Amino acid sequence: MEVNGLPLPAALEQIVRDGQGEWTAWLTSERVKRERKDAYGNHFDRFDPEFFNPETMIEVTSTLPGRCRPQSEEVLQILAGKPGLIPYVKDFSKIVAFAELVNGEPFCLDYRENDRDPEVILYQDGYWRQVAPNFTAFMELLEPSSGRPGRRPLEVNGLPLPAALAQIVRDARGEWTPWCFKEKTEPVNAYGDEFDASIETSSLERMIEETAALPHRFDLVDEEESNRQAEVPGFLPYIGDYSQIVVFGSTGSGDPFCLDYRDNPQEPRVIFFQDGYWQRVAPNFAAFWELLEPDP
Repeated sequence: MEVNGLPLPAALEQIVRDGQGEWTAWLTSERVKRERKDAYGNHFDRFDPEFFNPETMIEVTSTLPGRCRPQSEEVLQILAGKPGLIPYVKDFSKIVAFAELVNGEPFCLDYRENDRDPEVILYQDGYWRQVAPNFTAFMELLEPSSGRPGRRPLEVNGLPLPAALAQIVRDARGEWTPWCFKEKTEPVNAYGDEFDASIETSSLERMIEETAALPHRFDLVDEEESNRQAEVPGFLPYIGDYSQIVVFGSTGSGDPFCLDYRDNPQEPRVIFFQDGYWQRVAPNFAAFWELLEPDP
């Protein structure tokens, strides 16, 4: 099996075949979780790669030159102390993407030094880094997932993201995605309440960060003052427990759109905080999604 004329390592070829056209999720080994080191002994936080099917390998590999542009000399000087830093990759003809993290950062085979036994590298946080001297050493960092072939669900605080939102996050590959509400004679939400706003859906890391900040961000919201807005269309009572709330996007001014799992853990409604109170927007993400279109 080849990609761009470059032969895949035999072990990777077997993983792809076993996946039968599906992506395949693997887990970080217990040893790596404990030691937090890659195959070179450099610091490496837990990672759980998802291996591509053949079509996605070709597709993602073709996008690398546009996504992973060389850093300037000034930036490289700032990054100089990063573990496993690879200064730059300018020629992608010998690079093949074969897996990615849940945020879309790609693991690649680097054939530039060895056409038969490529190194494994990762594009993370805006720079390339070494992970393992070859694919065999890379696989020693992992252990199989117990699940069937296919992509693992995306979660925040143990709460599964709706499938449509998970796909948006995956397609964005670590970037924010701007959307706007479809033009209507009367701007309303899925309940028919007056509503007009724009939204940027977040990366998975940003969702986790902003969700964790919710209790601190809204701890000064006055419950009595909030509840005085009860006559406002779509008003929701004061929220004191944010363990079932997940931020997935925000307006340009930072007002958060959230998934509210409190009444239905399998199909959370969409809510929004603005002007000092929470309000409902849609009964589920599918209904919310129907209100949007890409922001030109």
